Amino acid sequence: MADLKSIAKIQIGGPKYPDKKHINLYQREFKKSKIALELLVFAVFLVFLHFFVIFGVQEPLQHAERAELTYQRMEKQLDSIRRANRVITDVQNEYAHYGNSWQNETEKQTPDRLVMLNTLKERIFPRCNSIDSVSITEDQMNISCVLPKGTVLSELIGQIEEDEAVFYVTASLEDVGGDEADANSSVLALNKEAKAEITVSFRKPGESGEKE
Repeated sequence: MADLKSIAKIQIGGPKYPDKKHINLYQREFKKSKIALELLVFAVFLVFLHFFVIFGVQEPLQHAERAELTYQRMEKQLDSIRRANRVITDVQNEYAHYGNSWQNETEKQTPDRLVMLNTLKERIFPRCNSIDSVSITEDQMNISCVLPKGTVLSELIGQIEEDEAVFYVTASLEDVGGDEADANSSVLALNKEAKAEITVSFRKPGESGEKE
C-alpha cells in the first residue's frame, strides 16, 4: 500500500498555479486611455459647472437682488405718497372755498369763484384808488371802491363786460366830497374822485347768450 506521503504528492486537476510567461501591455494601455477619458469628462463637467454657476445661479441671484432693491425703493415711494395723501381731505375742504370741484349739485350751478376773483384782480383793482369792500353771493360780486374820477366808471364797466365770464354790470356813482363839494348837491362830480358801487353778474355754468 502506498504511504500517506506519496498520496499527498499526487496532483489532482492540473497545476496549482497558472504559468505567466508574458506581460499584458495592451491591458495597461487600455486602462490609461480610460483614465484620460475620465479626466477629460471631468474637465468638461467642471467647465459646464462653471458656466452653470455664472448663468444659472449668480445672474438669477443678482437679478433677484436688483428686483428686491427696486421693490424696496418703490415701497418707500408709495409710503411717501400715502403719507402725502393723508392730507387730501384737508386740501379738498380748503379748495372747496375757492372752486366748484367739491360742491354739491346745487352749488355747482354757481360761477367758479376763482374766475370771479380773477376778474376782480385783473379788471377792477387796477382802475380803483382803493377798495372799500367786496362781497360774493352766488353769481354776483358787489364791489365798493373809490375811483380817481367819475369818468373812469364808464371805462371800467366796459372793461369788465369784455370778460367772457361776465353776464352784465350795474353801477352807481357818488361824490366823495372835498373843499368845493356841496353836501346838498345831487350832481355827481365826474371830474373828481368819486365812490362807485359796482355789481357784476357772472354767467352760470352752461349759461350763454347775449348780455342784458
